[in-house]
Amino acid sequence: VSVYYRQSSEAQIGNISTTLQTVNMVEHLERLGWSREHILMVDMDAGISGMKRIDERPGMRQIMSMIERQLVRAVAAQDVDRFFRDVTQIETNKFIDACRRNNVLVLTPTFVYDFAHPTQGRYHMQMFRESAQRAADFIEYQIRGRLVRSRHLLAENGQWSGRPISHGYMVDDRKHLPDGGKNPDYRKYLPFTPHAEVIVAHFELFRRFEANFTKTWQHIESSGPFFPEIQRSEWPEGFLLPDHHLYRSRITGQPCPSPNGLRLALTNVVYIGHWIHKGAIVRWHNHEAIVPLDLFMYAFNSL
Repeated sequence: VSVYYRQSSEAQIGNISTTLQTVNMVEHLERLGWSREHILMVDMDAGISGMKRIDERPGMRQIMSMIERQLVRAVAAQDVDRFFRDVTQIETNKFIDACRRNNVLVLTPTFVYDFAHPTQGRYHMQMFRESAQRAADFIEYQIRGRLVRSRHLLAENGQWSGRPISHGYMVDDRKHLPDGGKNPDYRKYLPFTPHAEVIVAHFELFRRFEANFTKTWQHIESSGPFFPEIQRSEWPEGFLLPDHHLYRSRITGQPCPSPNGLRLALTNVVYIGHWIHKGAIVRWHNHEAIVPLDLFMYAFNSL
């Protein structure tokens, strides 16, 4: 039996769904009678949407290959939506057909699909398709239709909408101030001094090295300045800090920007207080700048 693991985005990797799809699923199969050596984990699709085609997902390609070569007799996942969130049903039907022709069962913790069953096969196909369709509809109407539209409205208003927070800033997540009044900076960027000082130093290094990007990054990787590591328990109460993983220096092991990350930072107008949405500035002077304008424009125009 092969276990298919998929998460839609890298940010979700390691959450409770990961545990359910990996550890709990393997334990479930062991309780059903499979020995650990006969349970094959396919986990190459972390951070890949279930709306993508089979040929765009390396893990699903491997699953299909094992089915067609009859290397597995069953495929398991935590739910049908791990396999597909397929609006067109084209990819779903390819999978169903491969399992049916090769007499491969599809297992979830709540149901066993047998598409080749002489009397129940068509019913199982219909159930599987409907589950995949419901998952796709949820993405289409709930996520894209309502939640994404809400995020766009926040972003157009100069407010943080859930995207990765730029290093050097924190997000004020307090709806109300201590006196009970509405917070005018709710979901706005505010400077986070320990990181902001490092960002400014990186811009200054770029100017010191006369816009030589390679020398600048090599100096940062070897000698810093590095970003101080702030534990979640140390975050200011009511504020959100960047929690996406930074590149670590191959020399010191300390967090610093990757080459691409540094290039993006040195041209990111968020550092002079402007707010971008869909590739355009939608709010000028939206929040406090942390890089002097002349220093920023030197780097921006150089790159």
